[in-house]
Amino acid sequence: MGDKKSGEKSVGADAKTVSQVKGGWVKRDAKSGRFVEVGSETGIFRAKPGSEAAVKAASKERHDALKRLANR
Repeated sequence: MGDKKSGEKSVGADAKTVSQVKGGWVKRDAKSGRFVEVGSETGIFRAKPGSEAAVKAASKERHDALKRLANR
């Protein structure tokens, strides 16, 4: 099959979305958007509660920054 490219989704109950990021990729649950695992040169790591919180916080900061730019 080959590697997934950015934004590709697998089909089925366990569908995941893979996004390329600086230094690797991030895999999310396609239905809920929940952070599942990350891959880099050093390996593939499953999401832990602390890493999920960090991803959620970074996403919120980016969202809030874009909102501020839009409301200028």
